[in-house]
Amino acid sequence: MKYRTDDIALLLSTDWFLQVWGECGLQSPVEAAVAMKKECRSIVQGFVGENDSFWDVEYSLPRMKETEHQLINAMRVSRLIASDQEVFSDLIHGNTARRDTHGDASLILNLLNMLVADAERDKEMLDGITPTMLAKVKVELGRSTDYSGIVAQLHSEWDKWVASITSEIPELLTNVARDVHDYNGPVGTLWGRLRSSMTDLEMASLEQWLNHWGQYLAGRLAVNPK
Repeated sequence: MKYRTDDIALLLSTDWFLQVWGECGLQSPVEAAVAMKKECRSIVQGFVGENDSFWDVEYSLPRMKETEHQLINAMRVSRLIASDQEVFSDLIHGNTARRDTHGDASLILNLLNMLVADAERDKEMLDGITPTMLAKVKVELGRSTDYSGIVAQLHSEWDKWVASITSEIPELLTNVARDVHDYNGPVGTLWGRLRSSMTDLEMASLEQWLNHWGQYLAGRLAVNPK
């Protein structure tokens, strides 16, 4: 689906979307996500103006082009990483999928599932994996994607306002969020969730573990070298 820049800016302006940033496969650190939220609130205020409904804003081509320019600049100013900028740019232009940028998707998923299933029986597999890391992998592998509960518990004034101006199509932003999730694919979203829950040192150790066992069992690296 091709999204208007307005839809993306509105989603990124909300507080609730910050809670599912990693779950949607986005890799930028929280500081960048918060900065982007602030930038997008300014953009949204600009095109919504005094209107009480999202559907009453001006949809002329010049205005929409200007909003797209503002969003692209906001991603740069907020220092979103390149892969996250690609997500939003592609969705705006109707591209709904990309090649996996993390490595061998099926190998990564197979290795992580093997880690969870066999760690108790094969202690050698735990080399480099702390109990905390193992617990986080178990949680993230078993997590389902459901944003309805989060949106139903809106508390910030901004999110309540966004809900009020989109009340005619209340599922609009959750649909956009799901498409961000789907765009990144199963490994991208899993990777985003792990990055959100793990420290940099833990992620580095996990990548090392995946590449070690990928080489040992399949003869190839699981994670792309940086």
